[in-house]
Parts: sequence; structure tokens; C-alpha cells
Amino acid sequence: MNSTQIAGIACIALAALMVLASIAGHALGRRSPACAEDASAPGSGLIHSAVLALLGLLLAFCFSQAYERFQHRRELIVAEANAVGTMRLRLDLLSAAERSAARTELREHTEARVLAWEYANGMEAQTRELARADRAEAALWSRMVSVTITPEGAPLRMLLLPPLNELIDLSAERLAYIHAHPPLPVGILLFGVALICALLSGMGFASRNRLPIFHVATFALLCAGTIYLIFDMEYARFGLVNLKEPHRLLAAEIEALR
Repeated sequence: MNSTQIAGIACIALAALMVLASIAGHALGRRSPACAEDASAPGSGLIHSAVLALLGLLLAFCFSQAYERFQHRRELIVAEANAVGTMRLRLDLLSAAERSAARTELREHTEARVLAWEYANGMEAQTRELARADRAEAALWSRMVSVTITPEGAPLRMLLLPPLNELIDLSAERLAYIHAHPPLPVGILLFGVALICALLSGMGFASRNRLPIFHVATFALLCAGTIYLIFDMEYARFGLVNLKEPHRLLAAEIEALR
């Protein structure tokens, strides 16, 4: 089960729990005169508004941060694909034998990087592919150094080593951003505040015989849907929001290296 499926199940459970919390709050307000009196007391609306404002602030903050990280991951993929393309073209400056071996190493590095992303929910497979990418990267770097350290290859040094160094830096930065997510307590706080809002909203309807279940369910679905979208952008691999489109640039570079 991948992260998107887990997030989907958690958000469905949250929507159901929010509806149940509203029902429980309404029942508590109807059965307990003290709770009903507190819910209708002057100033109680300010508390309800403050909790709702806190939920809105948390949702806005988490959504903004998730979208910013999603955009940066997309930009890193495009930059990495461009770096691979630049390196691929500059390998044509090498001799036929060196060019063939270097293209193979560059292709293995790029393939392993793409597979590591696809296996991001399987740590063993991800570790294996990242190790393969590191081996291909080290072999390619050693080859470029050995070629350009000679007097004959010295003119190629500034053409081959800087783009390869940029590719290595981008690979490390993108790997760091794959695992850049909000701390777990932030998610727990978000779920907890949403449930408290639902409970208080149910108590706010204690003066009515029936709870407006449609409005309560709509509120729960909107909150859960927004939280799911936040998680979907944070783990943009298999869900509605994903990075498959920019990954096609890397796939095109892999095909060009064959």
C-alpha cells in the first residue's frame, strides 16, 4: 500500500469521524443542559470562530507549503533532465570507445534515479536503485577525470566536468526533497483540530431538534478533501497530483542515450 492510498483511507476515516463528532456534539448538547447552556452562552461563538479560524490557518499553511514543495520538485526534475541532456550532448566530444562507455554509465544513472522514484514506497528497492545510481555516477566521474587529466583531454575539462558536477548536485538535492515533509505532529494537530471543530459545530446546533446532517457532511468532506490534496501533493507519485509529466523528460533522455 503506497502513501497516497494510506492518505486516502485516513481522510475517508477523518470525514466519517467528523460527522460522528458532530452527531456526538449535538447529542451531548441536547442531553446535557449544562452543555446546551454553554453552547448558547454569550462569547461561546467567539470560541467556535477561533477554533474554525485555527483550522483554516492550518489548512492554508499546510496547503501552501505542500504546493511550494511540489513545484520545487517539478523544477528539480526539469533541471535534472536538462543537465542529463547537456551531458549527453557533450559526451560526443569523446572518442568512440569512451563515448560509448560514458553514455552507458549516464543512462544507468538516469534509469536508476527514475526507478528509485517509482519505488519510493519500497525502501529496499529504492535503496538498491540509489546504490546503482551512485555506482554509475562514480564510474562516470572517474572516467571524465581520467579523460580530462591528460594533456590531450585538458581542453575538454571545462566542457565535461561542470555539467557532470551540476547533475550530481541536482540528484542530491532532488533526493533530499523526496523526503522533505512536515513533521508528523503537524498532521496529528490538523486531524485533531478538524475533529474538535466538528464536535463544537454539533454542539452549536443543540438548540435545534435535528442536526443539519447535509451541512455537517459537506463541511467534513471539504476538510477531508483538502487534507487529502495536501498529502497528495506531499507524496506526488501515484495520486491525483503527480510528477509523471516532468518525468517523461528523463524518460526521453534515457531513450536518447540508448
